Amino acid sequence: MTFTIWLSLLAICLLGAMSPGPSLAIVAKHSLAGGDATVSPLRGHMHLVSVCMH
Repeated sequence: MTFTIWLSLLAICLLGAMSPGPSLAIVAKHSLAGGDATVSPLRGHMHLVSVCMH
């Protein structure tokens, strides 16, 4: 693969990672609702795991 193709692939991956999705809406909803302080860190970690699995 040429360097140009690698840069194109990198740009596509970065744009996909930067675009907000349904998971952002769920995390924002719970954060703005004043979620439980003991559950919020767990929710953040689970969001990280789900993003990494994509």
